Amino acid sequence: MALVQPLAQRARWLLHSVRKVMWVSMASGGWLWGLLVWPWILEGLWQVGVGVVLLGALLVPAGFLWLVQAGLRDVIQLPSRLRQTYDSGREHAVALYETAREGRVVPARNRVWRLGRTIWDMRGLLLDGKEELIRYGLMVRFVNPISLLLLLAALAATGVLVVGAAFGTLVVLIF
Repeated sequence: MALVQPLAQRARWLLHSVRKVMWVSMASGGWLWGLLVWPWILEGLWQVGVGVVLLGALLVPAGFLWLVQAGLRDVIQLPSRLRQTYDSGREHAVALYETAREGRVVPARNRVWRLGRTIWDMRGLLLDGKEELIRYGLMVRFVNPISLLLLLAALAATGVLVVGAAFGTLVVLIF
């Protein structure tokens, strides 16, 4: 837990930055699309199709930044999920210990039922833990040089979109 907490704090700071860049990318892509498509009337179906494809292309950096944001939210929630899994496992262990410590004579039918219920609960706990491990393992595999290069490309594309939107606005205002 001591190693995960600083990671979550840095991810929280990075999440706010990525969220801001994502909204800037979305706004500048939408504004640039409006500047490019506004002179057209979009009468024909092919013009609407070209407009939709252009909008999708301009919003690709914002979409990738949204995926990064979702991954960062999972990293932020990692300490609480680990704590919750640990607490749940501890509660099951305490319940098993209390049952064994009581040592009272329980009819065989109730013992079998309790044993089956306990095994079922432990199965659920193990599956929850396995799901969390698989999820975070996939997230760690996502952080590789290619995804970092894609993140840098999305940031550069956002910069190009902002400059393009500003230049397009100046052109529209001047002419």
